[in-house]
Amino acid sequence: MTEPPAEVRELAERRAGARRSRDFAAADQLRAQIGELGWTVTDGPGGFSLAPGEPTAAEPGHQVWPDPAAIPSAAGPQRRATVALLVEGWPDDLRACVAALLAHAPADIVISALDVGDRDGARVVLHELAVANPGRIEE
Repeated sequence: MTEPPAEVRELAERRAGARRSRDFAAADQLRAQIGELGWTVTDGPGGFSLAPGEPTAAEPGHQVWPDPAAIPSAAGPQRRATVALLVEGWPDDLRACVAALLAHAPADIVISALDVGDRDGARVVLHELAVANPGRIEE
């Protein structure tokens, strides 16, 4: 599982403190901030746990599907094949991977990238790559 960034962990610790102080309004506000950063906090007997959250709405240039079965087929008449790329953080590695695919794959091979929740800013990098390479990268 992906580890939460330090910022998310700090917010969750502050939220736990607010709950201990019975400041539930602050705890709810911190939960919302954690959610905006793409994480879900769950309380339990031993404290809290953090897990990657589910996207709630598509950002411009992005589409959100409820589950993998809803993703439309990427096959098309103008392409020989599609390379499916699952993106879960690691923006520098994403750049290197896409650069290698673009450099070595024929022009009729399309990269179809699925971001699983914008870890470490990878969604922004993916969008930049798609804009810079229209017709070669679908996000």
